[in-house]
Amino acid sequence: MSCRVIGPSREQTRGAVSVNVEGGHSISHPDPGRAFRRLLAIAALLIASMVSGACSASAAEAVTTTVAVNGASIGRTFDWVGAISGGGNSRLLIDYPPAQRAQILDYLFKPNYGAAVQLLKLEIGGDANSTDGAEPSHQHVRGEINCDVGYEFWLGKEAVARNPNIKLVALPWAAPGWIGNGNFWTQDMIDYDISWLDCAKGHGLTISYLGGWNERSHDKTLYKNLRSALNARGYASVQIVGDDSGWDTADDMLADPAFNNAVGVVGSHYPCGYLSDATSCASSANAVATGKPLWASEFGSQDYNSGSVPYIRSITRGYLDGQMTGFMNWPLVAALYPNLPYATVALAVAGSPWSGSYQLGKNLWANAQVAQFTQPGWKFLTGSASGYLGGNRANGSYISLKFTNGTDYSTVYETTGTAAAQTVNVSVASRAPQRSSPERSRARRPQSLPRTYGASWQRRGKRPGGDEQIQRAQWCRSHGHERCAGRVGRRRRRAELGVRDGSDGCSHRAVPRGGSLGHPVRLRSISRCCLR
Repeated sequence: MSCRVIGPSREQTRGAVSVNVEGGHSISHPDPGRAFRRLLAIAALLIASMVSGACSASAAEAVTTTVAVNGASIGRTFDWVGAISGGGNSRLLIDYPPAQRAQILDYLFKPNYGAAVQLLKLEIGGDANSTDGAEPSHQHVRGEINCDVGYEFWLGKEAVARNPNIKLVALPWAAPGWIGNGNFWTQDMIDYDISWLDCAKGHGLTISYLGGWNERSHDKTLYKNLRSALNARGYASVQIVGDDSGWDTADDMLADPAFNNAVGVVGSHYPCGYLSDATSCASSANAVATGKPLWASEFGSQDYNSGSVPYIRSITRGYLDGQMTGFMNWPLVAALYPNLPYATVALAVAGSPWSGSYQLGKNLWANAQVAQFTQPGWKFLTGSASGYLGGNRANGSYISLKFTNGTDYSTVYETTGTAAAQTVNVSVASRAPQRSSPERSRARRPQSLPRTYGASWQRRGKRPGGDEQIQRAQWCRSHGHERCAGRVGRRRRRAELGVRDGSDGCSHRAVPRGGSLGHPVRLRSISRCCLR
């Protein structure tokens, strides 16, 4: 299938991408929004093209890039794109009127809707200023534990309620003075962390990752003892992130096998540079040599609108340059008073609970361009499937990933550094055989996503012995269901028919079988009853 997709006008974007995919039809339309809606029914490759009016890199000439998406060329496993609630920046969110608060939370966490945050880091409060305020400790005094202080547990529950598949991370910024009599790297801190995990468990939250101390390097002995304590106290599944500072933790990991065994994820802060344009995002040779997942465990710290360019670059170039597979923006939301530092630094600004007013940033939609078209566990593809357009950083970057079913792919294009149009010729090879039962697969572009922030298209394979068509719709993905079973029937409807939730607990979608765009066609109606 051959598709030529015309994106938003140059007045709206930087470096629009035209995509040609090997196959049969040719499609173009002057209205990018209308073209997008139609392409959802027949298109050839799922692509998210991040665009922005801001640019600091030098302009480049128009080029044509050949992208060979080879499902056999597997790289690292994609982990997550997420954000951080820490430093006192989420404080006012809980005080918003219920209706507006729910809207903000939906835009942050609801799958296929807004940012669709996949990983949320929560601060373990320590009764000390951690950036824009002090987050309260659950244990002000040794032995006196109060699991209902603060708002981080509340936020975690709101996130999980919207996305049961979200993963939670915990990290202390500070600690009460009684910890080790002022010495953080002691058994007191290990016990303190585990008591916080107990509180989280009491709130129905599962913490998957735990850090040491925010931006304070590491103590190898504490990390080893923490690993042993977690195993002994029922938290063997909790992985330790080391060390939320720089890549030098990997040097010690390679030199100390016990320390290496204690650390599950190597996390560095601002690997693309602090407040930089994120044109280069290196890790280190030793970090790669550990074989552990590499995370930008904190990046961002930039304005909710003007920071969108380095935001998307940090993700695409973070993998290309440093093999990073997890990314967490600081902070999640700027829910703080406007006279404080970082008052507009976040995915969204929500500093006015008395009025209910809030603003969604371009950063939020930059995150959506990745989170809505991938899922944790997908595989990065190597070779020409990921790289720089025309082999030139100034043209932009792109990453390709493969879904675990072996037949579905996503490519994210970033063209924030040039106004020149870019053309991409895509071929897809080495796909696994089609399965007899449709899989969950089709990510949807949120209706509220402004055109100027990006566009996305999709590919599906051929039905054995039939014409090209969409093979699958998204069944149950946004509802967190793991298994689907159903029945297949036939009926005649319009191509624009969408997904609906039936009273029987099933999701229903009509799938085109023939005809032309915008006209009645024969449809293959598929129902999927989702089993929890």
